[in-house]
Amino acid sequence: DSNEYFNLFSLYKNLINDYIENGLYENEKNIHTLCGDGEIDWDKTIDELDNHFNRRGNPIYLDYYTHDIEEEQENYIRSIQKNLLTKAGEYFEQFKEIGLEENSFDFHFDGEILGDEEHQIYKIDLELRNVFSERKIYLLQLMRIILKRDIQGNDFIKNIYGTKFFHSVWESICQDVFGHQKDLKEIIEKPLWVPESGKSLYKNFGGTFVPDIVFKNDKKDELHIYDAKYYETDFDENGRVSDVKPGIGDISKQFLYEECFRIHYNQPEKEKKLEQIKTYRNAFLFPVDSLEGTDRKKIGKVTFNIFKEKKIELFKLETSMMYKNYINNRKIKLEF
Repeated sequence: DSNEYFNLFSLYKNLINDYIENGLYENEKNIHTLCGDGEIDWDKTIDELDNHFNRRGNPIYLDYYTHDIEEEQENYIRSIQKNLLTKAGEYFEQFKEIGLEENSFDFHFDGEILGDEEHQIYKIDLELRNVFSERKIYLLQLMRIILKRDIQGNDFIKNIYGTKFFHSVWESICQDVFGHQKDLKEIIEKPLWVPESGKSLYKNFGGTFVPDIVFKNDKKDELHIYDAKYYETDFDENGRVSDVKPGIGDISKQFLYEECFRIHYNQPEKEKKLEQIKTYRNAFLFPVDSLEGTDRKKIGKVTFNIFKEKKIELFKLETSMMYKNYINNRKIKLEF
């Protein structure tokens, strides 16, 4: 219900989107005219006018009321909308440099008749009592919120932008800083679903393994497969790992990623000309606020007997270092 705290960016954007889709606010007036050209309003005619009877006893009305709808082209509410759209266009000019589409409006209206924001809100409240269209109610409430925000002033409102999904942010940062190669994920095959008849039209049906970060080193003979974790884990003095740690599913998937790439790159060169991968580097990446004397640190490894000779290295990465590299488009390497 705290509509007054909505940020101005989204309010103006919604106002412009509504105008693009629906145009300016239209206020229709119902007009009854005596013997006019519109449709006859029989209820009003019967209730208010005298009738005559013919020889057969049927009522005859020599006069009648007609029902007309007149569109009020220039009305107060529409002037409010024009004024706010003009402000919205001016507001978005500051975002031109970052490629945001510009919207400018050239409306003609008498700004002096509007009065202050309190008076405009009063007029909108009156209009809200008399309209039932969902679109009109939405637009009127939207304009009311913007006007109320203007009354409070920018000093009273702080816009905070954020996300609850840090894991998505951290994964994107790690991909960019280490040099994720998206095309390598296409190498991993999908499960083959085969009916009892042995014939299947769906050779690549459904999902498959999708590693967070995968790339080759400069020599193209080393494949790195990383999993970006969104939490911190550590070992205590006795070598016991903390309660917050990757589960068995995370560990087994990481080894299976490696196995998928091994199968692909171990095909005979006669059938497929591929670079020869000599070494596979598996790692879990944990974000930390600070590290003493360094900005990245290997803290251990994970092995699993059923995946012989394979291991997952555990690295802590200082988040401030990762953010700076991400912003400045710099790449880093981990020392295995």
